[in-house]
Amino acid sequence: MSLEHCKHDFKFENFARQELLGRLEVGDIFHAASDSGAVAICLVLDVNEAMIFSRRITTQHACRFDRTTGKAVPGDQFFKGTITSVEPLPSDIRNTFLEMDRQYRLGHRDEESVKLTTSQKNALLFIHDHYARYPIGEP
Repeated sequence: MSLEHCKHDFKFENFARQELLGRLEVGDIFHAASDSGAVAICLVLDVNEAMIFSRRITTQHACRFDRTTGKAVPGDQFFKGTITSVEPLPSDIRNTFLEMDRQYRLGHRDEESVKLTTSQKNALLFIHDHYARYPIGEP
């Protein structure tokens, strides 16, 4: 798998946390984690000056994050965590997550369709090391 970036021709590691969060756009995918160890891979649905509106790809729960700190907005009932990485994914991995998002969003949850494909398994295994390599620092 190549480490090409889906939208950007540079790595984000030299930017401050607030600047990285400010660069998120609709369609970007990011990684968030909670203190309990729960992980969320989120698709950006909308952004404004104060908030990042997203959806967890695997659960389809809506999540809101403060655009300055990256922390989940208080009152979010589904995820209480912080954005930990915004590093773009290689295009093949990104496309696999977009396919997963569509699959779960459209409710294709019969016994056959909930089985992970080989590409989905590979994408889920890939993101752990990828996002760990490109953290955005402490809030």
